[in-house]
Amino acid sequence: MIPVRVIIVGAGQVGESIAADLSGAHDVVIVEQDPDRVEELNYSLDVLAVEGDGTNVSVLDDIDVADADMVIASTDDDETNIVICSTVKAVSDAFTIARVKNTEYLQTWRRSTTAFGIDFMVCTYLEAAESIVRVVGLPAARDADLFADGRVEMAEFDVDPGSPIAGQTVAAADTYDSLTFAALVRDEEMLIPPAAPRSRPATGWSSSAPRGAFARLPATWRPRTAPFPATW
Repeated sequence: MIPVRVIIVGAGQVGESIAADLSGAHDVVIVEQDPDRVEELNYSLDVLAVEGDGTNVSVLDDIDVADADMVIASTDDDETNIVICSTVKAVSDAFTIARVKNTEYLQTWRRSTTAFGIDFMVCTYLEAAESIVRVVGLPAARDADLFADGRVEMAEFDVDPGSPIAGQTVAAADTYDSLTFAALVRDEEMLIPPAAPRSRPATGWSSSAPRGAFARLPATWRPRTAPFPATW
């Protein structure tokens, strides 16, 4: 997996769990208002924990949010998480993830995935940390999962009109050495070879690969936006 710079705002149970999972492979910065938690995390995890309010632009500037690849808002307050993501989008191109509890926010986000300045929204309690961790390193996938004790990834992507595999059959598209194409998707129908017809261009593709291979795909293979499901 290609290392990315991740900023996590909020070091509660979910935030700490995300940081612990990501810190081994990524550059992780945690923003937390509780000074005792900041000190604890700096000793217990391989991260940089700083004291501050993640809704404050000056705090975000101090931790170089403009250089961040991803910002995860994981405080215990929904509105705070939404404001964090909106603020980040105003000063950075970072991919934003918000954890919320109120399903009304989720319904609004589902209607327009650009709502609130949030690229990905998690609305669960038990699976929030796991879902967010799966996104890191694979932010263009519409769905993803791990198999074989985490050694193999299965992911599904949308196909942009300019993609090299637009209009291809499964056999023609299956040219990337580290991937094993499982199917193409047309109008929500999964087309398994050799039955995949040639008549209409694919709108999506599904493949398996050794863990980390998807992150190394050329950008032209991946969609420009990240059409995530709201939960996995």
